[in-house]
Amino acid sequence: MATLSDVDRYILAARLKGYLANNQDALAILSEGLHDHPDDVRLLQLRGIKRLIARDLPGALSDLARAADGLGGLPDSREFYRSAVEQDVVNLVLGRGERVRDQRTPVDELPDAAHAARGTLHATTWHHLGLARYLTGDFAGAAEAFSRARQAAVDDHQIVTALDWEYMSLRRARRDEEAAAVLPALDDIAYDPELLDSPSVPNTLRGWYVQRLRMYRGELRPQDLLKNDVNDPLAIATLGHGVGTWYLYNGHPAAAKRAFLRVLELGDPTSVGHLAAGREAIVYDSRSFSSNP
Repeated sequence: MATLSDVDRYILAARLKGYLANNQDALAILSEGLHDHPDDVRLLQLRGIKRLIARDLPGALSDLARAADGLGGLPDSREFYRSAVEQDVVNLVLGRGERVRDQRTPVDELPDAAHAARGTLHATTWHHLGLARYLTGDFAGAAEAFSRARQAAVDDHQIVTALDWEYMSLRRARRDEEAAAVLPALDDIAYDPELLDSPSVPNTLRGWYVQRLRMYRGELRPQDLLKNDVNDPLAIATLGHGVGTWYLYNGHPAAAKRAFLRVLELGDPTSVGHLAAGREAIVYDSRSFSSNP
């Protein structure tokens, strides 16, 4: 039987509220937890992520930076996602505590965790700190955070997404040679190019990010990605944001703006791609796209 701490319970409750699309309640729960545990890395990390969703970029940056500062010497652990969280909450409510997972399961104890726990505390913290830095225009800092996330990741999904954002951050920081140097890391990821190029695109973020990386490498064209979004709002946001950014740092701001506006019109509003496209559109309308807003 797992022994749940107060922090574990706050995190389970906040994750459940998030999955029920009640981000404000999740934020309130995490803030309550941080009142009693003000320096807890897991609470800071999750509140930082929820603040990103709420478009509170200064708050997200503050929480995630504090969480990253607290990672030193802290053992990495698995992070459980929706299916596992729902099971654990049901088991708690029904008094089946012996079935609840250890919320601080060491990474090496779940080598085949699959989707239920493919993220880790360290990789997720660095990744979202990278997002907060990117969205506030600190592209050099974002590149460093995504590199740390990639090094900490134990799952191909997190490796691919961190690699993509690291590349974009380096391009936005005008460090093009360094950006090109990270792309061969995609060769270490197992994927089926024929499947990814077909009209039936895998309905996974991993598949979409692989396509974005292949576009950066010149193996796919922007229009190949746009025709593969299959009217899925998350695909539209993820692929469309990648295409817009590619247009942006390759000197096609008008095409970039069209791609970003399409994401804002049709993409999943809860996605990172939608959030990033909105920030780019704001910068575009205020003066012009640049490497540092």
